Amino acid sequence: MTINITIKIYIYNLVELNKLMLYYPEVPPEINLYSLFYNQLINNYNIVNDINDADIAFIPIDYTKLLYMYPINCDILPLEYPLNPATVEFKYKSNDIEYFWNNYVDKYLIKNSTIPHFILYSYVLYDINFSYISENIIIISYETKVSLYNVKNTIKNSNHKILMIPYILNENKNYGQSKITSFFFNDIFNINKIIKYKNIDLGFFGETNDNINRPILTYYRKIINIINPSNFNNYIIDKGIFAETNLPYIKYLFVLRGDTPTRLCFYQCFAFGIIPILYEDDFKQYNNLIVSVNLVDSVFIIPKYTEDLSEEIYNNNIINMLKNELSNNDNYLNKVKNHKQIFDEFNYFTEPLCKPIENIINKINKIKQTI
Repeated sequence: MTINITIKIYIYNLVELNKLMLYYPEVPPEINLYSLFYNQLINNYNIVNDINDADIAFIPIDYTKLLYMYPINCDILPLEYPLNPATVEFKYKSNDIEYFWNNYVDKYLIKNSTIPHFILYSYVLYDINFSYISENIIIISYETKVSLYNVKNTIKNSNHKILMIPYILNENKNYGQSKITSFFFNDIFNINKIIKYKNIDLGFFGETNDNINRPILTYYRKIINIINPSNFNNYIIDKGIFAETNLPYIKYLFVLRGDTPTRLCFYQCFAFGIIPILYEDDFKQYNNLIVSVNLVDSVFIIPKYTEDLSEEIYNNNIINMLKNELSNNDNYLNKVKNHKQIFDEFNYFTEPLCKPIENIINKINKIKQTI
């Protein structure tokens, strides 16, 4: 066991919530960061019993489980308890966040504390409303702004300080994804040897069109259907379930937003030596990540369409940008040279303390506030 005595953490004992959580099943691995996060806190930091001795305070409410899972035994629950997982509609998520905060958390908080308080919301911010949580609570999440159904622009629907952490690369059987614990090319010491694997210029995995149910996805990904594969060497477009099989062989991958501005495949790119292709506005979201490395030199940014150009001119500009980038392997090698270091910053599966959690705790420890 490693104890970081330089940062002392107080963890609230939410007695009623702890009992309630016994009636919930585990969330699927792909959205389960909470248990790993909690365990790394208690195994690596000095957990104190008195908040007056602490530097920061953690409020252990697992909203991902409460919002997306269904309780096993409903007989023990209060009549007003939200029984339907709030997976889609904004109002249900908002109501459920308010219910759990008011009934299981808020009454335990020490309101006059001068140390930073934080919660972990380990999922995307889709149809989420944190306005019922005290605005002085720091929220750790995968995004810093909220996306709403069929609204193009992300919004900041509260005044919370939201700190962004990487996705966890857990197993996801539905999409053929394995748990990724190390950089794919660890055994290749000469970065130039990676080129031998990379026989596919461009790739995209996922849906490209769903006008009825996900119009925002269709809007942001329409360029995928415009680019002519004949302009490139082995341009692959396929379903997400086939992504991991092909990722080791791809040089550049379109990481274009769907329901929310961030995607898991952005982090897969750094595991498999791939250059993410992003719109400039979407990269600004990833640039909020609490990491100690510069990401801008390791991505390929394309401009978003604006109405001052015709679609034909815009499409040709993008194609020419990509052809120019792919015309020289040095462009790829210069961008991929820091990928292992960046992946290590994203990797939750290092012991005793992983960099994503170390980085975020160090960041919170520098914040001074009163709740």
